[in-house]
Amino acid sequence: PIPCVPWQSQTSGHPLSYEVLEYSSHFSSNQCPEGLVSISKNTLRIITLEKLGEMFNQTVYPLRYTPRDFLIHPISLNLVIIETDHCAYPFAEKNMITDTFKLADSMTDADGEQRMDTGDSDDELPESFVGVPKNQPGRWASCISIVNPINGQTINRIEFEDNEAAFSLAMVEFAKRGKEKFLVVGTAKDYELCPRKWSACYVRVYQFYDGYRRLREIHRTKTEDLPLALCQYKGMLLAGIGKTLRLYDIGKKKLLKKCDARNFPQMIRVIHTSGHRIYVGDACEGFHYVTYRENERQMYVFADQPVPRFVTSSCIVDYNTIALGDKFGNFIVTRLNLKKDEGDETSWHHAKFGSFLNAAPSKLLDPIQFHVGETVTSIQKARLRPGGDEVLVYSTIMGAIGVMVPFKTKPDVEFFTNLEQHMRLHNKPICGRDHLAFRSYYTPVCGTIDGDMCEQYSSIDYKKQQSIATELVKDSPAEVVKMMEGIRTMVL
Repeated sequence: PIPCVPWQSQTSGHPLSYEVLEYSSHFSSNQCPEGLVSISKNTLRIITLEKLGEMFNQTVYPLRYTPRDFLIHPISLNLVIIETDHCAYPFAEKNMITDTFKLADSMTDADGEQRMDTGDSDDELPESFVGVPKNQPGRWASCISIVNPINGQTINRIEFEDNEAAFSLAMVEFAKRGKEKFLVVGTAKDYELCPRKWSACYVRVYQFYDGYRRLREIHRTKTEDLPLALCQYKGMLLAGIGKTLRLYDIGKKKLLKKCDARNFPQMIRVIHTSGHRIYVGDACEGFHYVTYRENERQMYVFADQPVPRFVTSSCIVDYNTIALGDKFGNFIVTRLNLKKDEGDETSWHHAKFGSFLNAAPSKLLDPIQFHVGETVTSIQKARLRPGGDEVLVYSTIMGAIGVMVPFKTKPDVEFFTNLEQHMRLHNKPICGRDHLAFRSYYTPVCGTIDGDMCEQYSSIDYKKQQSIATELVKDSPAEVVKMMEGIRTMVL
């Protein structure tokens, strides 16, 4: 069922997450002022619409700590989650503290009078309301959980001890072990944020058993820095350990180091792979393109970004292109353009990988730069409907979800570019700030049309709509709205 409501002088449809309805009609009563009476199979249903903007049902399953990352097991379809909290007590220690508070509460007070049990003790209130005991800085609570996403049941949980915390995980198939999948987790012990220091860092390898419902630790490998990024690559494990990119293979007692590339600018935050190419995202200096030569056992950095980017999220668009977001609220698409006479990096002589001005020999270009205004936390390439075009969907730290739609034809680009310019002129922000200056807050905006600005066309004065439509399409404003709806229906 899709109820339609007027919104911004348009009819907007909001799909309902509900069973299939055969017939439906308006219904009104004292208990239900505005609703629908519907028939579904052999039942009569009365439905009220409260929040039309919420298109999905949601179920909240509480976790023990803050989830940092998760994976979906490809066979059992269970969630594998790492949970980590800073300045927190481990679960067992927190229960001991809570029991101590209960014991002290049941004891007599200083006047010798015993307190009455009113049934309003703190243990009956949720922790999200009353809070939890706070530990000192540098103390961590962390665990690995396997959760059934259907009923929310925690199938297995491994609690880390001795102030050890998990920061990264990956599902890896090692070539030596066939198609068996292993869970690899990067941890740190006694980690302090500022200044950064730790007593030990490990890469732990776990094996699934009992029908992929439980984990068994095979071994752990000590590292010299915090492993914040893990990724599978050619039947081996790629690990970003501080400033070092290292390639591991599995062994009987620990991971075996095959090769490494050192001296990345700050700290490796994310790793992607496609074919033989490796995309390494630095925490403060953007992305680096790396190639691995198996016969030489060497990794070479052959391209990097000239503008520093504090990467928070990223996604591979194609073999040469990556979309990324930074902590300053920018959405960037960066691309490698190699000349035809240069060939592919796999055919380069090793002398060509020499650094130029302490950087890579090739530079990435940023054809798309757009200031969203909020830190981008996730980017995914997806199709929003069967048979639809691929788009880039991003989410922000404040809960917004945006879509970047590629234009297919040059007339569409020219039309929406001119429409955006007219909207900047005829519909200025109420606070007086220039729209172009806002979208170019960090770097000049390029290659992007602000769809939010164009969508406001229907809400401005009708005379202004007519003047804009006359200059753009030499027709009525309905033709402009039709062009915008064409782009919208192409995606949704």
